[in-house]
Amino acid sequence: MRRVILLLIVAIGLAPGTWWRSAPPPFDGGQELQVVPLGVARQSIGRMQLVGAWELRSSSSHFHGYSGLVSLGDGTLLAVSDRGRRLRFAPPGSDGGIVEMGLYGEDDDKRMSDIEALTRDPESGRLWVAYEFANAIERQEPDGSGTRRVAPQ
Repeated sequence: MRRVILLLIVAIGLAPGTWWRSAPPPFDGGQELQVVPLGVARQSIGRMQLVGAWELRSSSSHFHGYSGLVSLGDGTLLAVSDRGRRLRFAPPGSDGGIVEMGLYGEDDDKRMSDIEALTRDPESGRLWVAYEFANAIERQEPDGSGTRRVAPQ
């Protein structure tokens, strides 16, 4: 009986750490992104053309793991990560110099932040996002409204 009581005391002592956790770190801005052009020659491989290459650098804790990249049609690129982060930037040599880093969407659920693929319909501008853990596909209007989501079997 003493062992059972001791085991219960240990289990109860460890239990709060199972359900409580600290808040995630605050978003640290990300405006310190550096987009460094790499000196590569233009190349063609079949129908694909390499027109430029860049190295992206940042000390932001939110800068990592990008798994999707699309051109937004306005000269900027959007990258999304499997931790629900987004990075929008203008490549060197283009107009703007826009840099925005933040969360993609507003869902704190890990299943809906695990983005594995991203594409954009050039006709409508709609974004299509694939989520790995949730096995879901989401469609958004260019302004971020009208989100529709399906989760195939």
